[in-house]
Amino acid sequence: GEVSLVKLAIVPVLLTAWSLHELTRLFDLTPGTIGLWLLGAAAGLGLGVALVRRLALTVVRARGVIRHPGDPTLLPLVLATFLVKYGFAVMQSLAPGALRTGWTGTADLLLSGLFVGIFLGKFATYALRYRRAGEQVAPG
Repeated sequence: GEVSLVKLAIVPVLLTAWSLHELTRLFDLTPGTIGLWLLGAAAGLGLGVALVRRLALTVVRARGVIRHPGDPTLLPLVLATFLVKYGFAVMQSLAPGALRTGWTGTADLLLSGLFVGIFLGKFATYALRYRRAGEQVAPG
């Protein structure tokens, strides 16, 4: 398929905004909570890059698109993100404050950061490949 960078950015931007909103709504912003979220995001970033770095991409600068094979990871990752977020929301509704203590809060922070990182890593790889294609000089 063909897709623009703007369209590729939609999921990472929305997921990052949602995750940061939940981070500030459910947790005290301490170095520990921010650090756990960032740790998850860093791990996810590496995973996201690894998932798409070997894809055969063709940049069509004249049309502002990237031509790439279908991404078999997109739907499973989106579903996993929503299932995990739903699971933690159920925990929070059944036991308010449960996410602020113990393993559930740690898991929520790490997984929220992980999913954001994966989508940001995938997008960063696409954007870098697009940018690098623009630096190439056509043979004259």
